[in-house]
Amino acid sequence: MIALQQLLDLLNEVAATASKKLSKLIKSQLQQWIAGLPSYLKAYLTISSCEV
Repeated sequence: MIALQQLLDLLNEVAATASKKLSKLIKSQLQQWIAGLPSYLKAYLTISSCEV
């Protein structure tokens, strides 16, 4: 779970520094991916809807 959280943090950092179009794409893909996760995994992630 720590590695997964670190990966999400990294992707959020990349999205924050990327161009607007790329940032939007990254965030959209992350939202879709997170939506597909089982709820027991989502419970371990410290993600708010604002971050992604």
